[in-house]
Amino acid sequence: AVLTPPGGYAVMAADAIESTQGELHLAKLSEQTREDIRRDSLEFAAVSNPVDLTASVTDDMFAASLRHVLADPAVDLALVMCFCAPPGLSEDLPDRLAAEAGASDKPVVFVAMHGENTVALCRRLTEAGSAAYPSLRQAVGACRLLARRGRWLKRLKVSLPHQAACVSEGSD
Repeated sequence: AVLTPPGGYAVMAADAIESTQGELHLAKLSEQTREDIRRDSLEFAAVSNPVDLTASVTDDMFAASLRHVLADPAVDLALVMCFCAPPGLSEDLPDRLAAEAGASDKPVVFVAMHGENTVALCRRLTEAGSAAYPSLRQAVGACRLLARRGRWLKRLKVSLPHQAACVSEGSD
């Protein structure tokens, strides 16, 4: 699943995922997940996948939405745009999102952009135990590697935490 504050990045991420020649697919979020996100975010947020929380998102909305996305059985992996530009987001957001990611057995890959502080933001998320990349291209590449690893482990019948098959295998 893709989770982002403003929508432009949601569209770019969806396009990048769909251009992976079938390796990655956008998961179809359950009605329950969409209702949970809708309840905890703004009424005009896009709650299908990709999830666009809008530029009016707050830390609480973002963290709750990530929790809901990760709880959805159709989601094997989350790709999250993490940047603190929208006015409702604070410098605490990376720690909040990393905590949600750490509480899940599903991998979360972050695209971390914060102007001149991008490297520091990537480091902060990485030190909190999450994968973080300064570009969408690199993050989608990491998702592809996770998908390949998941398929390989599945063939070997190995069950390990973070064995995501992909964003969602076989979903439209």
